[in-house]
Amino acid sequence: MKPIKLTSGTYRITEVRRRTSSRFYKDLQEGTIVKFELSMGIIEKTTKITINNLSNGKSYVSPAHMVRAVFMNYSLEEVLSRDGWEDAYKNDNKN
Repeated sequence: MKPIKLTSGTYRITEVRRRTSSRFYKDLQEGTIVKFELSMGIIEKTTKITINNLSNGKSYVSPAHMVRAVFMNYSLEEVLSRDGWEDAYKNDNKN
């Protein structure tokens, strides 16, 4: 299995391979738009990723290695611009 490279950016979930019991991750379904923001801790020097669920406005902060492990269960495609994800989200919700 290929390792997942998560960088700061906006992504759309295209496939959910396996569900998780975490409250935040339960809301992530196909078509959900998420934004990843990487940050480095000053004291503990741990890379953290903030995950913003742009579809419902919730966010979650977790160490990068844990986020990568969870997102092995999802297929992602990058959404290039803010306007692009807004247009894509509006089109998905018309159906």
